[in-house]
Amino acid sequence: MLKKQQAERRVHELNLMVRASGAIHALMVREREPKRLLSEACKILVETRGYQFARIGQVEPGSKRVVPTARAGKDSGYLDAISITWDETPTGLGPTGTAIRTGQPMACQDVATDPRFAPWKEVALARGFASVAAMPMIYGSGVLGAVSVYSVQTGVFDAEELDLLKELAADLAFALQSIEDEQERKRAELRIAAFANLGQRLSAAK
Repeated sequence: MLKKQQAERRVHELNLMVRASGAIHALMVREREPKRLLSEACKILVETRGYQFARIGQVEPGSKRVVPTARAGKDSGYLDAISITWDETPTGLGPTGTAIRTGQPMACQDVATDPRFAPWKEVALARGFASVAAMPMIYGSGVLGAVSVYSVQTGVFDAEELDLLKELAADLAFALQSIEDEQERKRAELRIAAFANLGQRLSAAK
């Protein structure tokens, strides 16, 4: 009976993840402002899937720091109390840093016992976080950052859930890059129009 209940709960959780993924994909179609896109994506992961906390960190240009750019859920100042990098120092060996550095998903199934999570263990446990998973946001040959989710339960992140999260993070990276490309195209069109207008004025002044 217990195994059946666990299996039913797992199916329910995966269905919630699929629902959250669908909602975020719909968001990507309509939202063209990067910060709102990432913030709303985190909110959906918390409210629809049921994670305790979700955040997106991006690589800081010119450094090895991971800078939080969006968050949702109950973190009680967690991000203000920690430092995350993506190098091979202790602050870069956790889920987020490893996901960015290697381009591969990483899950910490029990923050209390996983030695890779040692730098943040006490801060995380004080806020009720029991497990964490991080997915790299890959576009082309580069990693833009990582989507990280936190659960109050240990052992939450099985292969099926990680696959769904991995796909979602990749799609978010693609959406961000397409927005940036679109904005750059508009800026280029404005520059071309400005040069054309200047040329017309100079010709008229001759």
